[in-house]
Amino acid sequence: MSLFLVDWLSEIESFLTKLLFTLLFTMLLEFLYYLIHERRILERRKRALKVLRMFYSKGRVTQKCVILPEATAINRGILVFEKTLGSHDATSSEVKWLSLSGLESSGEILLRDLCREPPIIIKRGGSHPTLIVAMPAARITRGAFRDIIVSCFNTEDIYVDKWLEAVYSEGFTRFNLRIGVGEVAIKLEWYHYAVEDAELFTMQRSQVRVKAEMCSAVEGRSPLRFCTSLLEVGKPGVIEYEFKYPTTRRIFIGHISGAGFEGVEDIVKEFPRVFAAKGVTIKLRVKRSSKTVAEESSLLT
Repeated sequence: MSLFLVDWLSEIESFLTKLLFTLLFTMLLEFLYYLIHERRILERRKRALKVLRMFYSKGRVTQKCVILPEATAINRGILVFEKTLGSHDATSSEVKWLSLSGLESSGEILLRDLCREPPIIIKRGGSHPTLIVAMPAARITRGAFRDIIVSCFNTEDIYVDKWLEAVYSEGFTRFNLRIGVGEVAIKLEWYHYAVEDAELFTMQRSQVRVKAEMCSAVEGRSPLRFCTSLLEVGKPGVIEYEFKYPTTRRIFIGHISGAGFEGVEDIVKEFPRVFAAKGVTIKLRVKRSSKTVAEESSLLT
């Protein structure tokens, strides 16, 4: 064996040894980071549970309000609960906060105000299914009970009846979203006019699609930014769907760390894939190939 070949093999062996060492060292660092991260989460959760127990013992919930243990600064906004199913059935959940107002000082939180808006529920599929639930909430920002959040999940007394209509050169389409007590109904009507040339009519119709969407009204970087399809068709006609949902009102008292909101996932199991009655925009689009030829939208308030 030549001296050149021996040196070459030696260099390869040295390179592989260094690569293996680097990989093992990287895996060790990632494992240590994971342990430290998990430990911090557990410690934070323990502290949060301790604060919650103190709040439960000193505060009080009545039919009309949540009486706080002490008068303090409160910020009103939206609580966003998000849970993702990862690989090997591993799950992760977190609570995010969207502030909608300045600070106010109060010793109670009126349920009439807190439960005025219904929740937003989004269930996304894919390789990592995700659940997003947004609820109106009030967050304590100062004192011994800082970061305690009181939120309301209320689907009682909801009424929505919204129509959209979009017109294009060969026809028009209408979409209706109706939400009543315990029921969601959607209806799409699509009329495409015939032309004298049957082959041209078939080609025109095959290139056109109609889509009804529900999108968030929140702009910028936000956990509530979404746009999801309610219905999409490629053939003219009338399509109707109905869904049932539970009518309920429930008060959640938890911590920004996520402690106290474990019951959110259970309460939304029977809801449809998309549920929202206020604070979102519904859109009706007519598309030819990839180009939008007609569009109408309306904000649900």
